[in-house]
Amino acid sequence: MNKKIIILLFGVVLVLIIILVSLSFPRSQSSKSTTPSSSIVKASATPIPTFLPDTQPTGAAQDEKKFQLQNSPDVFLSNQTPYSTKSFSVTSDFKTQPTGHFYFIVTLKSKDSAQDKISFLNWLKSLGLSDNQINALDVTYN
Repeated sequence: MNKKIIILLFGVVLVLIIILVSLSFPRSQSSKSTTPSSSIVKASATPIPTFLPDTQPTGAAQDEKKFQLQNSPDVFLSNQTPYSTKSFSVTSDFKTQPTGHFYFIVTLKSKDSAQDKISFLNWLKSLGLSDNQINALDVTYN
């Protein structure tokens, strides 16, 4: 009889321990629940600036543009494309052969292709490209 009482008491104590242990851990919410857990700590409300300050030095973009114009006219011009007017449109792409460079496809739009080509060349000059730089560009006219 004493054995039965000891086994019964041991079972009751074991059940109580399991209950206490399960209550000491927070319950995880089911994936179907849409309400946030009350145990989540919310961060303090710090105002977010409406704009982030520019981290580049003043004039850096202009300096880079000038550098590309002087040293890599194909890169400079590719940054201006695609571009279109009533007389021409120009697009660019990159070639790896013979050496990596940008090439340009100019579509002349009117029947007077000579005048359209002049308009394209005048646009290049208006961007600041020299005649030598223009002549060195890889341009295909369609």
